[in-house]
Amino acid sequence: MNKLHINQHIELKTLTNLIKFDCKSGFCGQCKSKLISGKVKLIQQPIAILEKDEILACCCVSVSPIVIQQI
Repeated sequence: MNKLHINQHIELKTLTNLIKFDCKSGFCGQCKSKLISGKVKLIQQPIAILEKDEILACCCVSVSPIVIQQI
C-alpha cells in the first residue's frame, strides 16, 4: 500500500512506488487504485468506469493523508 500526504499529486508519488499508468488522462484505467483511507479531489473527470472506492491516480490530488492499493 502507498501512503501520501496532503496536496500530493497521486500520479507523481506513485511513479516512485511502481503503480502503473499509461494515458495520464483517465481513459486507460492502468493507474486504477482502491482508496483505503483518506480523501482525494478530482483534477479531471476520469473516463474509465470506477467503483465507489476506486480512483485513478492520474486524475486526483490528495486532500488528506491517504492510503491506496493498486488494483
